[in-house]
Amino acid sequence: MSAERNGTMFRSRWRLISWALVSAATVLGGGNLQAQWQGVTAAPQPLTWVPPAFPHQVAGTRQKGWVRLSFIVAESGEVTSARVVASSDKVFEGAASDSILKWRFLPGLINGSKAPWCLEVTVPFTEADLARWARSPTLPKKVSGTLSAPLRTRAAKVSGNDPDYPDSLLPRGLGGEVGAVLFIDASGRLQDVKIAATTHSDFINPALAAIRHWSFKPAQQGDLTLPDKYAVLARFRCLGLALNRFSPLSAANISIANPQDETGISKPASIVMLTDPVYPYDLLLAGKTGDARAEFTIGTDGSAGSISVSSAADPAFGRALAAALECCLFDPAQIGHTPTPLRVTTVASFALTGDSPGAAERARLVEQVRGGTLPAYTEKDLDEPLNLRFQVVPAYPIELRSKRLSGAAAIEFIVDIEGRCRLARIVQASDERFGWAAATAVERQVYDPPRRHGQPIDVRMTASFEFQPPQ
Repeated sequence: MSAERNGTMFRSRWRLISWALVSAATVLGGGNLQAQWQGVTAAPQPLTWVPPAFPHQVAGTRQKGWVRLSFIVAESGEVTSARVVASSDKVFEGAASDSILKWRFLPGLINGSKAPWCLEVTVPFTEADLARWARSPTLPKKVSGTLSAPLRTRAAKVSGNDPDYPDSLLPRGLGGEVGAVLFIDASGRLQDVKIAATTHSDFINPALAAIRHWSFKPAQQGDLTLPDKYAVLARFRCLGLALNRFSPLSAANISIANPQDETGISKPASIVMLTDPVYPYDLLLAGKTGDARAEFTIGTDGSAGSISVSSAADPAFGRALAAALECCLFDPAQIGHTPTPLRVTTVASFALTGDSPGAAERARLVEQVRGGTLPAYTEKDLDEPLNLRFQVVPAYPIELRSKRLSGAAAIEFIVDIEGRCRLARIVQASDERFGWAAATAVERQVYDPPRRHGQPIDVRMTASFEFQPPQ
């Protein structure tokens, strides 16, 4: 495969993870953002009109005039409001406004659906023309030729602070990004946020906290304000580190397997998306700690391949690490401008305490599970159903691709008071590798914090997954 094609593959993979949020395609179930404006779109078309009455104040004087109006055509085709933009003389303004409220239109479309539109028109005033036009319900060309639709503008952020860097990632100084699509109503209020992509799940809650305090200008088309989708990319940089877009391999305890491989590299590999391994449930409750070491190749497409667990304090640690690596993405090393594969090693430490992401919250839950004090709340006990804010589709295990097996897995887990998924346990799996893939995906997901009687609580959940071999 050519270097050019490899580079294109990497860029495509990264767009699917991060920049797909800008187009907000099927991930959000809302259609492409641009299609909302450039799909089946048509301005309202005039059906009938009522000519204005020539003002009696100037009747018989041969005075001529004009009025430029901005008006709203509703989904029904009726004119619901009108505003004078300019006129040659105020004497004509009342008659023009009264007239246009009686016009009827074929409703306008946005993306194939009837929608309100703002239009502008210039109504001329001459006694002879108005007398002649009064005999026809069809809008004359002299008037229809002035009809126009003001350009639409997208919703935009007006003010708001950048998100705070999460404390959980400070020990590693991991840089990252969160891609989200915001739903802004016609008054400029934030209605909903959908997380489309993230480089690490620990960035999601800080991003949401910041976004909820932002203010927005609504989408607009002339005098009409409209609901809209607004795509954002929130970037995180740890203070004191270089402001490069991606994080060095050392942020994930990754090193080059053979130092000689660094020879000739003009651009080092870096981390784009990092996934932490799941702490195996039974070992976690038993208090067993230890490390797992693996070698893998950062391919020219940015994926982790040829994963080999070289040592592990327990086989489950190794399987958890391998499943996590399959969900990581890298910016590949380059020789000159050509991506090159790179063999690297990594060590994952599994401990109940420490500075790893989620360690404190995990320790709290483990203590309650051991002591039998964790409330047995389920989703039915909540004030309202859980809202999955960021969903992750499990990766099909690399080792099973050649066998092209279908499979299934069921995972039990706890959604904690912050909406994070913890203590994933493989309840059932047709193949253990499907189980680890599903557990890894679950712990990356983020919910809105579960609440009971208005207070955040921990909730037990179970999720089932089906696997089909990739095409």
